Amino acid sequence: MTRRLAEQLRVPLRDHGTPFRIDGLWRRIERGLGAREPSGASRLFAPAALVLVFGSGVFVGARFVRPDAAPELRAEVPLALEPATGAARPGARQEEAPKAEPSARQARRSRALAAPVTPFEEVPLAVPPQVSDAPVIAAAPAWERLAEAGDFEAARAALDAQGGFEAAIAASPAPALMTLVDIARASGSKERAVLALRRVVDAYPDAPEAPDAAWTLGNMLAHSGDQAAAAEAFSLYRRLSPGGDFAQDALAHEVDAAFARGDLELSARLVTQYENEFPNGPRLAEFRAEQERRLAKATAKATGSAEADESVAPAEDEPEAEPVVPGDAKTGK
Repeated sequence: MTRRLAEQLRVPLRDHGTPFRIDGLWRRIERGLGAREPSGASRLFAPAALVLVFGSGVFVGARFVRPDAAPELRAEVPLALEPATGAARPGARQEEAPKAEPSARQARRSRALAAPVTPFEEVPLAVPPQVSDAPVIAAAPAWERLAEAGDFEAARAALDAQGGFEAAIAASPAPALMTLVDIARASGSKERAVLALRRVVDAYPDAPEAPDAAWTLGNMLAHSGDQAAAAEAFSLYRRLSPGGDFAQDALAHEVDAAFARGDLELSARLVTQYENEFPNGPRLAEFRAEQERRLAKATAKATGSAEADESVAPAEDEPEAEPVVPGDAKTGK
């Protein structure tokens, strides 16, 4: 009885949950029980077995039997390129459904994926031009090259053709200005030479040519008779080059200029400076004697003594000392 009842309940219990099937189950149980009258033990065992089997079927069906599966929804699989080697991809389905016609969007995407890929070309970076720190030296003008070669006549002609002397003075650096001085002196124009020398000491006092320009300017002014301007140029030379080769001569020319002007105070100060800076100077004794004579003459004149004036007056055949005019800076004469 129990075996037959279990066989009858195996399938219906898996499909539990439907009232129609549960009613059919009970009808079959009732027919089975009516066909054979159970014994006393079976009467007690049958309901317990029924409950046990029914519960087991419910548990097994709920745990392992899925309900009716819902329709499976699948997303559209995007088109993919076939491998280049033509080998079958692992896990690919052997049988595929016929492909539907691709949409316009899929067709565009397929064409884009199938288009040949242009390899990336490495473009070399543009290297900026190297800028040199060295100053660009402009070519010397024709007149300067001719003067350096010693052809001062051709240099003056080239200078006139390129704007004239004054224009060259305004636009030339210190070395070219000294070349202009040579051209002017070679052509006999001392005024232009003085103009170029003044331009050097005024515009380029720190240039290496400035001391030579001051010395040459003092010489030219002394030769022209302008002792005061010459003394200023010599003083400028000593300031620009205190230990220069012509420092002693420049100070001596300043002393001569002070004596020529009759400036006893300035001459006394300059003679003292000459003695301190050049104690073995060749003109120190001369300057001391001249300073004493002029001081005595000034004292006698202040007291009104005629004898003092005659005693300090220079002899008729001995002219009064004149300032020594220095020579050219380049020749040293």
